[in-house]
Amino acid sequence: MLADEGFRPGCALFQTSGDTTTGMIRGECEFGQRKYSSDFVVRLASGGAEYAALQQQKNVNVTVTCTGGLIQTTYYHKLIFKIPLTRYETVQLGESNSVVTLQIKPKPLWDVAAGKIVEVELFNNVASYAT
Repeated sequence: MLADEGFRPGCALFQTSGDTTTGMIRGECEFGQRKYSSDFVVRLASGGAEYAALQQQKNVNVTVTCTGGLIQTTYYHKLIFKIPLTRYETVQLGESNSVVTLQIKPKPLWDVAAGKIVEVELFNNVASYAT
């Protein structure tokens, strides 16, 4: 964590509201260099189009969805990572009955068209983080 970052001069967030002598409140927590990484294992039909695409190192769009507890009816807490352009390494872990098991190690790249590496969506029941 970057100990000297996250303070916003002039933001009027103090230990005692309006009293500048009581010390500023950190408005955010910053963490220096960050790297998104995740390896995962898939099982695919050895003669399928998906397996052929992985062997040919085709570009893929990766979406990782983490779902939490129920908020209301069918609305859940959720965190979604969308990576529009990804290169990857594959390691074949085994094959049995025409099913191949692969470990995939994605490496997100800057997508010029999208203007980003990763997009994160958060679904929760917090009305605003502005206060």
